[in-house]
Amino acid sequence: MQIIGSYYVNPIHEQANASGDLKKRFPEYTDPNIWPAEDVLPGFRDAFQKLGKLIVDVGAMLAKVHPHYIHK
Repeated sequence: MQIIGSYYVNPIHEQANASGDLKKRFPEYTDPNIWPAEDVLPGFRDAFQKLGKLIVDVGAMLAKVHPHYIHK
């Protein structure tokens, strides 16, 4: 049996910091992360969070050095 699907989590925050209205309208984006059990995917959570932090950090560095993205 093949299972196909998607997996979405916030790699930086365990739970999005959103207002009550946003939480009601978009619970799939504001609910706490749900991680696979460690015995099912060992190291997944840690690796996912490290990769997410790297992606955000690189984006922030690029925004700092590219004048078009500097907000004045």
